[in-house]
Amino acid sequence: MTRMLTGPPARHQADATRAENLAISIMLSLVAMLFFACIYAWYGDSRAAWYCVYALAGVAVAAAALRYGPVNMVLARRVLTFNAYALMLALIYQVDGVEAPCLIWLSVCPILASATAGPRSGIAWSVTVMLTLAAVYAADGAGLFPEPVLRDMRQVGMIGNISFVLLVAVFLMVYEHNHANALRRLGQAVDTIRQMAISDDLTGLFNRRELLRIAHQEKLRADRYGSPLSFCLIDIDHFKLVNDNWGHFTGDEVLRTVATTIDELVRATDAFGRYGGEEFILVLSGTERQGAMDFAERIRAAIEALRFDAMEGGKVTISVGVAQDRPQQSVEQALAEADAALYEAKRAGRNRVVAGTPTGAPSLAPV
Repeated sequence: MTRMLTGPPARHQADATRAENLAISIMLSLVAMLFFACIYAWYGDSRAAWYCVYALAGVAVAAAALRYGPVNMVLARRVLTFNAYALMLALIYQVDGVEAPCLIWLSVCPILASATAGPRSGIAWSVTVMLTLAAVYAADGAGLFPEPVLRDMRQVGMIGNISFVLLVAVFLMVYEHNHANALRRLGQAVDTIRQMAISDDLTGLFNRRELLRIAHQEKLRADRYGSPLSFCLIDIDHFKLVNDNWGHFTGDEVLRTVATTIDELVRATDAFGRYGGEEFILVLSGTERQGAMDFAERIRAAIEALRFDAMEGGKVTISVGVAQDRPQQSVEQALAEADAALYEAKRAGRNRVVAGTPTGAPSLAPV
């Protein structure tokens, strides 16, 4: 039995996840820079504190760029990463070179780049940081860094290392959460795309292609196990008059209502869908010809009992052609037999069920 299509398709999952990571990075950068501005000011290095304050301007630019949509996400990422890199270089120079507690913070750049732009950017920044470290050690050996002014380098180093571990842990937890959500959304998107590929746009039922696939699958099963299989071809009577007299929107509503009414009666082991236009197909597994006729009669009566407000309380009826599969015939031949029975139902006055027979002589169900 078919299920109606639900859920909108998820799009651009990678960009959405990276945008979320970038937003989190901006917030963490804001907190970290304010925190260390206070730390450096407290321990007597006002210049290092001002470097942190100045770097907040770069964070603000990145946040503004990100706010104006995915088009500016690349700009926001680059500004934030270069801003962090420049701040680390300034602090390393100001706070005693290789002894600076912020040296380890250079590793934030490849982590940030990888999470917000992908592995290629992360690798590029990893190479940049390694070359920067080599340059810092060379400059330190040459005595190019000024004397530090911090009162307690050891304590500032301890605070910096603890903060670094804490920041990375928080970022990785948020990153994993976003990654898990992205995978979930991607799975939903794949399910939605698959559902769209097998569903009729108007009714949400199986479409023609999927119905024929199921019919062939059920045919193979029936032939293998010797179980009965029947097909019902259903057509709404005088549907063109509905469109002509009441408009296509009303016609669409009639199609949806008929589809929903029949779908609610169909067993979970069967398949029901729209064959095209106002025609539907019902694949009844494990059902012989008489059982299919009885079930089709229930459907016919249920549709006849419907009333449509858009048609001022009017009603529609259906005609049904039934055919039981036989081992020596194909699905297409069985459907052609059901189609011939449907034609006979139309010729006999509509609003009735007619079954095809192996001899080709139709059999009418009582109305």
